[in-house]
Parts: sequence; C-alpha cells; structure tokens
Amino acid sequence: MTYLQSFNQSTKRPVALALAVTLGGVGGLIIGQAQAADIPQTYSPAPYVEDRVQSSFSRFGPYVGVRGGFGMLDDTSFVIGGPATVDNSYDDWSLTGSAFAGYETEFFPGFGGRLEAEIGYSSFEVDGHSIGGVAQPAPTGDTTAFTGMVNAYVDANLGGFRPFAGVGLGLASVDFDGHGAGGNVLMDDDNTAFTWQLAGGVGYDLTDRLTLEGMVRYQSIMDVDLTSTVAGGSVASSTDLNSTSGLVGLRYRF
Repeated sequence: MTYLQSFNQSTKRPVALALAVTLGGVGGLIIGQAQAADIPQTYSPAPYVEDRVQSSFSRFGPYVGVRGGFGMLDDTSFVIGGPATVDNSYDDWSLTGSAFAGYETEFFPGFGGRLEAEIGYSSFEVDGHSIGGVAQPAPTGDTTAFTGMVNAYVDANLGGFRPFAGVGLGLASVDFDGHGAGGNVLMDDDNTAFTWQLAGGVGYDLTDRLTLEGMVRYQSIMDVDLTSTVAGGSVASSTDLNSTSGLVGLRYRF
C-alpha cells in the first residue's frame, strides 16, 4: 500500500464521522423547530404590570357628585351707629351642602388628580348678639352663603381606598339676614367676597364608577363688606366668615 492510499483511508473515517454528526445536528434542529411550531405560543404580562397598567388608565374621565353635612361658623362682627361693635355667635352645627362636576385623571400609577367646579350653600342661624360684651335680648337672624368654587385635589390610590387633599378658590354671595335684638334690626345686608378653602378626606370605591367620600373642609370668606341701617346712621364695616364642615358625598364617573 502506497503512502497516498494509506493517507486517504486514514482520513476517510474522521471526515465521514464529522459529516454524520453535522447532518444529525441539522436534522435534529429541523425536527425541533417543527415540533415547536405545533405548540400554541401564548404570552401574558406579569400580573403586577397588567394590574398597574389597568389601574393607571382606569381613572380618566368626567364625574359629577353631591356633598352634604354639618358646618360650624366662627363668630362674626359688624359695626352699628354709635359706633358700637356687635359680636355674633351661631348655633354649634348648621346644614351645608354642594353639587359639583369635574374631571379625574391619574398622572402616574398610584396617584391622581381632580379638577372640579362646585356650587355650595351654607346657612348658619344666630345664637346670640352682644355689644361691648353684654348679651342682647331676643337675638334673631341668620347668615347664609352661596359659593362658587374651583377645586383641585390630589388622590392616592390604596386599592379601594383613596385618601385625598385639596384646595379651592372662588366667590361667595353672603347675606346677613335680619340680624337683630330686642325687636330691633341691627344688620340686614348682603355682599360678594373672595373665598378659599382647604379639604382633606378619603374616598372608597363602591363600584367601578361610584365613590363614597368623607371629608373635613375649612372655608374662609374674606372681608365681607356690610352696612348697618339702624338709628344713628349707616355705618360700613367688614367681617370674615370662617367655617369648619364635616361632609359626606358621592361621586359618579362616566
């Protein structure tokens, strides 16, 4: 056997073995891909991601609602002819309520905001009048306020519970109606004044669209200009109406 024949025989076996391994590998790959193609391919996002995405985009849209509760008005005062300052106290708790409409959004997962317009009404009945610290007999009268407010709220999403805080600015039409003592009218005047308020509370989602809320609100109607008309001549003065209210409301999202 020549050297060339010996070399050919010695190299045929490794080449054949390598070729067999290569062909086997390619065949296995083709079979594997065919089998994989028969298996349904499904993909579901991680539950946490899916829930957060759904939550993030589930609170966009308009809403309407109502609120009602009880408010307590701090003492007010006005000046009559003399001059003399009349201090007015009110019943501990009086009715207050409002209707509102707004738009709600979530600006990132877990936190959102609301912008709303609110029309409210409060009525506070006089409990007593005093002049120079001396209580006057048979006090009469009430103080009412119609308010138009633009409110902004920030909400935190804690599952079904949604704590919130907000601020509002607007105008109030205030009426000092029939403030008097001993059968004499001391003040009967009305005016419009700037108003601001702060609020905080918590909402609870009753359904996907209906939210029950409870809140505490502090409202200040500033520098209400009044003019008395009792004997002694007309006298101008101004007073603030500062009230604290506890309210319960319902919001419906469209």
